Amino acid sequence: MKKVISTVLATVMLLGVVGATGCDKNILKKEKWSDKAVKEVEEELSTKTCTQFYLEGEVYEFPCEVNCFLDNGWEFKDATTADKELASWEQSDYIYNLKKDDKLIEVGMTNISDEALPIKDCMVDSLKLYSASGDVMIPSGLTMDDAAFYGNFDEFNEAVDMDDENLTIDEKSKTEHEYTFEFEGDDGYDISVTFNVYHLEYAGNKERMDLLEAEYTCAYFIDYDFCDDLSSTLKAVLENDPSLINPDYIKETPEEYVGFYRSANGIPGLLASMMGFEFDTLTDDQIAMMDSVIAAFYDCNSCNMIPVDYEKVTISVTYYDFFDICDKAYDMLLESGMNVDNYSTDEACYEYMCNAMVEVINNRTDLLIMPHSYLYTACDTPDSTCWDDSILLALGLAELVEE
Repeated sequence: MKKVISTVLATVMLLGVVGATGCDKNILKKEKWSDKAVKEVEEELSTKTCTQFYLEGEVYEFPCEVNCFLDNGWEFKDATTADKELASWEQSDYIYNLKKDDKLIEVGMTNISDEALPIKDCMVDSLKLYSASGDVMIPSGLTMDDAAFYGNFDEFNEAVDMDDENLTIDEKSKTEHEYTFEFEGDDGYDISVTFNVYHLEYAGNKERMDLLEAEYTCAYFIDYDFCDDLSSTLKAVLENDPSLINPDYIKETPEEYVGFYRSANGIPGLLASMMGFEFDTLTDDQIAMMDSVIAAFYDCNSCNMIPVDYEKVTISVTYYDFFDICDKAYDMLLESGMNVDNYSTDEACYEYMCNAMVEVINNRTDLLIMPHSYLYTACDTPDSTCWDDSILLALGLAELVEE
């Protein structure tokens, strides 16, 4: 009897253990990575969220330092790469592979510091995630595996800010679309993010959306156009209109930049001295009088910028010579009978000369100089005269320009 009871009791205990073990398995069942990741990324895909992504257990924000990946177990496929140096504001020549176990991502780097740095301490300027990258999720929950959060493009688009002005969609085919966000980041850099999205149909009439690739780029270098820089800045200064300047091309604000050149220490002071005046400084009224002279020369002279290549420009000018106009105006001053004994510091003479020069140039006849061209390279070196020369040429002061 005891044996029977013991056998029954053992059976009950065994079943209890099996049941308990089975229950524990249900409780401790491992959560899918995508179920965890979807809780960590933003729900809507937009300009504000598109730079965020989940990769192999971590959430990242692009752009970032390459150390963000290295600190989380990623390493350069070629270990010698990490210690290679990039000069200040140098961009890497290559796209490098970072690996983590058997996973791969592609990165490019830029050193945005003022000193040379090893690549491992530089900023990522390009990043590519694809099927070999492992567990990847972007805002909206789109992944590169079988986590079927969406069945078709209509369903996926409900998680995308379709009214986002920075979004363009390239419907490459019925099954493949590219979603691209292009915008200026918080630090003023141009950022582009592209998601290649694929619609998949498989057995049982099931459908799902997959992320084929995610590509991120950050332009730490502006797309510089030397010819545009020179011509637009010259126009802004001579028209006294700061809004015409591309603010990316200057260190100061456009208002500060144009304001200096139109101040007593800038162009008005230069022209006054070329006319023979020696004031300690110009008053606001005297600057306003000289503004009329500048406008008159700008209106009749032609100064065109012709690009030769990305760092060279030809300045072609047709102009009325400033000194010829000044001589004509001075002859008028002498004929007026005004006292010119203290010409260089006489405010009345200054006012007369400004008005006379405007009158002469507005009634010009045969003083036009035939077209002449000057070739310059980009004015980013201390000994370059390109910018100053362009101002002189536009105002008919070619005699001050060295051939």
